[in-house]
This record gives sequence, structure tokens and C-alpha cells, in this order.
Amino acid sequence: MNWHGITVGMDEARNLGFLNGVQLVSSMWRNLSQVLPPEEMVKAVVEFYDEFEVEMISGKTLGELKTFVGHWQLRKLQDLKE
Repeated sequence: MNWHGITVGMDEARNLGFLNGVQLVSSMWRNLSQVLPPEEMVKAVVEFYDEFEVEMISGKTLGELKTFVGHWQLRKLQDLKE
């Protein structure tokens, strides 16, 4: 499995200026890696960062970005249940 996307994500979170953003993103991937097969994990990484980039470019506040990460994870977990 290619963990490059996760490393890039943690760097992006650091660049956004919130340390617990790194923890939030890292925790999300740790949680999802327990329920997603490797192929789906790779797809999830690409999907997340495509959406996250749009959120960052749109000028969201740090709090809004944290909320986005939480909602994205919940949505992904909900998709698994269906």
C-alpha cells in the first residue's frame, strides 16, 4: 500500500497551522485502515485529498476544515454500512 498520500496529508495539516489537525487526519486514517481493504484505502486517500484541497482553496477557517475532516470520515464509515 502506498502511504505517500497520508504523509502528504499530515504535511498539509501542519502547513495549515494546527497541530491537532495532524492528529485528526492521522486518527481518521488509522480508523479507516481498520475497516477498509488496502485497495479501498488508496481510493479513499485520493478522494479525501481531492475534496480537502477544494475546501482549503475556498478559504475555510481552521475550525471549518476540522469539521470537514470529521464529517468526511463519518460519511465514509456510513457508506461502508450501506
